[in-house]
Amino acid sequence: MGQYYDVINLDKREKLKLTDDEIDISCSKLQEYIMASWYEFAIQNLLVGRWKGDNVILLGDYANKDFERCERYYPEFFPVTTYYLIQRIKQEYDLDSMENDIYDWPVIDYDSSSHGYRYVYNHLAKQFLDYDHIFEYACEHDSFAYYPLILLLAVGNGCGMGDYNYANQELVGSWAMSSRYIEMSKTPLNLKEYKEFNPGFTYIEEWWRK
Repeated sequence: MGQYYDVINLDKREKLKLTDDEIDISCSKLQEYIMASWYEFAIQNLLVGRWKGDNVILLGDYANKDFERCERYYPEFFPVTTYYLIQRIKQEYDLDSMENDIYDWPVIDYDSSSHGYRYVYNHLAKQFLDYDHIFEYACEHDSFAYYPLILLLAVGNGCGMGDYNYANQELVGSWAMSSRYIEMSKTPLNLKEYKEFNPGFTYIEEWWRK
């Protein structure tokens, strides 16, 4: 089955609806998210609209309920992306059993179209993403670049099948709990003290090189 992730807003207690059919499916595997541009666009649009200024994360269901398994098989990811963040979330948002608590949260529709946001600024980390540079870098290194924002906000990577296990996986979740400080922009902002950040979430197939 693998690990499934909900895109949730901790402040508004809402989650993202992923389908337009009659069934309200609200979760998917992490690798399914990062392969589809419309998921990244949907999160971008929510962070400049309805969810602006809120704490938004992708929460894995294994990370929430299977601490021992994560710690035993994936000790290098467990302390930061799983235990610490889950405990912090539970404490700050007064959640007991997160899996049960978020189950009944309402799902919302989304705009999955691109509005030309090239830059993502994290005012807490004083970093910014440049989508053009990220994908140019991947092409120059004969690799495939995954959409970064989804991975940076994910909590629980490494605990189940379908997770991201390629380059720089230790950076997955490094922006979790800081989405309220994120600003999307179509043009560069004049913030000289900010550093460009390319997490390098890429995948390389050897046959591409032949």
